[in-house]
Amino acid sequence: MVRMLAFLGLALMAGPARAESSPEALTYLSCRACHADATAATAIPPIEGRPAAELVEAMTRMGQSAGDTTIMHRFVKALSPAEIEALATYVSGLEGAAQ
Repeated sequence: MVRMLAFLGLALMAGPARAESSPEALTYLSCRACHADATAATAIPPIEGRPAAELVEAMTRMGQSAGDTTIMHRFVKALSPAEIEALATYVSGLEGAAQ
């Protein structure tokens, strides 16, 4: 819980919040800290609008291994499978990346 609050604090500093306050919308604020700019030329991919199944698979994989990420595995480990599914569904419904 403390980790989640820390991520949320970082996300709030990263930009304005959407008007929504569902758990998924609030968790997404943490995602936005790194994944918000679809036009930036970085290794961090945009996630808005991606298929939910793709997001679930990626988050599940990252939660199982530190791999080549510095923070994603820590973030995902704090989420239950149901929270991952809900977050993926929420993010997939946002306008953004090409589907």
